[in-house]
Amino acid sequence: MIFFVGAVCRGFNLGDFECPEQSVPVEALSRPWETCQTMNSAWGYDISREKSYRTTKSMVQELVTVASRDGNYLLNIGPKGDGTMTSGSKKILNSIGSWMEKNSNSIYGTSGNPFPKEPSWGTYTQKGKTVYAHVFKWPKDKKLTVSRYKSKKLKLNKVYLQNTGKKLKYTVKGSKITIKVPKEAPDKKDTVIVMEYK
Repeated sequence: MIFFVGAVCRGFNLGDFECPEQSVPVEALSRPWETCQTMNSAWGYDISREKSYRTTKSMVQELVTVASRDGNYLLNIGPKGDGTMTSGSKKILNSIGSWMEKNSNSIYGTSGNPFPKEPSWGTYTQKGKTVYAHVFKWPKDKKLTVSRYKSKKLKLNKVYLQNTGKKLKYTVKGSKITIKVPKEAPDKKDTVIVMEYK
């Protein structure tokens, strides 16, 4: 009797999901997938890597990009031999946690980008009739151009900042929406703008 253990065979299109380790596909894959990532290029505790942690900003944006491409984000933690977490890991996780406290509904239970392309300023996630614009690069002219649904059944009802609830003024022209945004990005890691349709 032969037993096969493991659900993934990378590169052979076998198994029940794909696992591009330490990388993020440039677009959504045709089947479920997750990426495994490290904080400092070490899978376990490595004292020589303790000053090589990635920025929280890069990991938040990576998490959001994975969600926008219908993937799962698996972040590795390399604890010490006694099982305790390093101060670097704690700092990163607390910072990601702070961002998630304000923006988790733009990640949990969402599906990927509902539009054919990703914008140059960031990406989108979606939940029901709500689209979340994740802005990585803040517009200098205080005008953010986003895509809109082409469905005649849905009409844009409200646009606001996720972290404060502050409503934003906008204009609709064809397949584009121009949103008037503050001069400075409210969150330099990723400012989430919510677009509610009805």
